[in-house]
Amino acid sequence: SKEACLHFLGNLFAGSSTQKKAAMDTIVLPDVLRLAKATNLKVAKEAFFVLANMTSGSRQHTDTIVKSGVLRQMAVLLCGAKWGVQRNVCQLVCHIAVAGSVEHIRELVSEGCFQPLVALLGVHDIPEDQSILEACVHNHT
Repeated sequence: SKEACLHFLGNLFAGSSTQKKAAMDTIVLPDVLRLAKATNLKVAKEAFFVLANMTSGSRQHTDTIVKSGVLRQMAVLLCGAKWGVQRNVCQLVCHIAVAGSVEHIRELVSEGCFQPLVALLGVHDIPEDQSILEACVHNHT
């Protein structure tokens, strides 16, 4: 399934530098970005998992993702998607904010990604992995 393939790619980007390089040499970023904009939220969730792990690599990967136009979709999903999708988008926002440039942070703000992220901190019915949100806010400020 698309979800399983995307999850596999996401795990490659979470691995060693050799695994990341192999994934970057073979992955077609436009396809992952297209899947991130999918209406099928299971597919979008896994696509954002891949993108979040890609941004934990080089600033070039972060720059490519920021310039792709996916930030507006991220803000929309942070406002109303199910928690699993929100969690992966949240991780991507945090990785961009930490690994990216000042310009990347400006883009996140201008596309509306931070306000929904802050709003999620006040939600009390998020599963136990809410610590992802808290870690993003406390460890990277």
